[in-house]
Amino acid sequence: HFKARQAAHAAHCADEQGKFWAMHDILFAQSAKLDPRQYPAYAKQLKLDAFAFDICMSSGKQNAKIDRGLASGKSVGINATPSFIIAPTTRGDILSGGTLITGAQPFEQFRDAIEQALTAK
Repeated sequence: HFKARQAAHAAHCADEQGKFWAMHDILFAQSAKLDPRQYPAYAKQLKLDAFAFDICMSSGKQNAKIDRGLASGKSVGINATPSFIIAPTTRGDILSGGTLITGAQPFEQFRDAIEQALTAK
């Protein structure tokens, strides 16, 4: 969506201070009403260095990382959020085949994909 890139930028800027997942959680909790003007307040809530966060946000320095993530997702068929790939991995993060699940799906669909991935391993 049109606010996703700036939200991703905020999460990666928070990651520079070790708070990626904390910012991620705040952004997802606010996903229905994301407002980039609130990102500095979220940074303050997480006790981030506000000056460093603001510099990161205004610099665009996370754009290459965001572009790589988008390209990686598109290369395996991801074009929506949320999307999940249930697959065996090698070296901890390299996918080997798998099942793409897009959108909020019932537990049974995830369970079946996980069971299939475990038996394929």
